[in-house]
Amino acid sequence: MTAEVFWRWALARYAHEPARQHLLALQADLDLVIIEALFVCWLATEERRLREDDVDAMQTLITPWIAEVVIPLRTVRQRWKTDLAKVQQRDLLLTLELEAERCLAELLWSAYTALPDNPTTARQNPAGDAEVERFNDNLLALTVFRQGEYAPQRQQLVALLLEST
Repeated sequence: MTAEVFWRWALARYAHEPARQHLLALQADLDLVIIEALFVCWLATEERRLREDDVDAMQTLITPWIAEVVIPLRTVRQRWKTDLAKVQQRDLLLTLELEAERCLAELLWSAYTALPDNPTTARQNPAGDAEVERFNDNLLALTVFRQGEYAPQRQQLVALLLEST
């Protein structure tokens, strides 16, 4: 398991148009961090279970990067979307935003491997757990899904990501 393996997995899932559209809608409507959601789902494919405190620890590390790098790049790129005079600059921002997301993937990996009880070997899901259960369990550790009010959106995300494999 490495950040590079995760990144390739994430790009493949994001290339699936229905999954991408649903992820973008969740980002717009619920402030979902797409790469974080993909990361916890990828960990589920590796039979790793996350707890809420694991996600909280990872979010402590990634939140400044998201707030100070990723979101400002995205905001300007979206603002320039309708400005035909800024097409080249917008394309450059998209490239920078993708690189910022890749750095975010590295930060997630670093935060994950630094968790106190070494989850790279601990807290494996019991053998026989269905992949759908593992995806749901890890997504439920994300702040946006903890209260359960977005269960249909979470379940649709799981179905789309599983469909994209």
